[in-house]
Amino acid sequence: MSPDAAAAASVGKLVLDTGWLAARSTEVALTGVELTTTHPPDASAAAPWMHAAVPGTYVLLLGVLADFPPR
Repeated sequence: MSPDAAAAASVGKLVLDTGWLAARSTEVALTGVELTTTHPPDASAAAPWMHAAVPGTYVLLLGVLADFPPR
């Protein structure tokens, strides 16, 4: 746990600047409810999930992947 995350946790807060994933909606078969409750992807998730930077946008993510495609 990072020092920022530890400090946030000590006062009952959660740091949300890491661990985000993104995918094209056309490539995900789950509903929004399933994704946010019973079937969230984890950090080891494979395609179609891509690691996303926060703050950022989906357009930015796709631009980064276009310049630096996954290996």
